[in-house]
Amino acid sequence: MSLTIKIIIGVVITTIIGLLVMQFVDFGNAQSVVDPTNEVIRNSIGISGYVVSPGNYLLDEDSTMQDLIEKAGGITDRADTRAFLPSAIVEKNVEYYIPPRYDPTDICSDEEIQKVNINSVTDPNALTFIDGIGESISKSIISYRDENGLYQTIEDIMNVSGIGNATYTKLRNYIILTD
Repeated sequence: MSLTIKIIIGVVITTIIGLLVMQFVDFGNAQSVVDPTNEVIRNSIGISGYVVSPGNYLLDEDSTMQDLIEKAGGITDRADTRAFLPSAIVEKNVEYYIPPRYDPTDICSDEEIQKVNINSVTDPNALTFIDGIGESISKSIISYRDENGLYQTIEDIMNVSGIGNATYTKLRNYIILTD
């Protein structure tokens, strides 16, 4: 066997071993809950998006969004602080999302994404600029808020009839809770 083939085989074997070892290594984030078969993960609170360390965390009952963000190492400089209320109580088994303030596809951009405040919007056409969102969904968002009070998290929008995970995923970068 030539030296080149031996080197290639050595690199492939080392890579495979490295990938296997990385599955079992804790990279220092002791607060993160990673085992889905564990009872602990069923009582965790998730956070994704523009935070330093997205993941699942264990928090005390009545913990706030600010507590969760702190567990995740804080928000990044691209996070939209208008899209969460620090005092909102977070719930177990929910994944919270911190959206970007600027276009995530252009890391150099400082142009803000067009967003709608779902706690103050009154025009049923306000969200129709989002692909797949029509006047009917916009009306439902306003009606739900009028009947149930202000939205505390952007995830609360999934309580609106007709808004499931797919619609929420379309909306989440375009809605805020405060100005």
